[in-house]
Amino acid sequence: MIAVGKGGGFSGTVREYRLLDSGEVFVKEPGAEGFQFVKRENRKKTKNWFHQLEEIGFRQLDYDHPGNVYQYILLKKGNSENKVMWSGGDKNLPSGVADFYTELMGEWIGDKKK
Repeated sequence: MIAVGKGGGFSGTVREYRLLDSGEVFVKEPGAEGFQFVKRENRKKTKNWFHQLEEIGFRQLDYDHPGNVYQYILLKKGNSENKVMWSGGDKNLPSGVADFYTELMGEWIGDKKK
């Protein structure tokens, strides 16, 4: 499962999207009780996103630098998971992370902000 989200700010709310291995995408909107189905991505695109995280060595990244407003990516496979969290404009963010985040968020909500 890949989760991408953003939160914080005055209200402290969080919006999270989850991509399952099956290609199903779910969202938890701020204030919502649970996750809602958004769409099903095709198999090739889904595999590509998981592969992209492998290519940037995401499982080995250790980066937890949230600010007042933050973004994150979580990769969970079996019992293993890794989460990378940062604030906008973070110049030390490992290579490829912000681009991956922007690609997925842009795919699901048109949010091109980093």
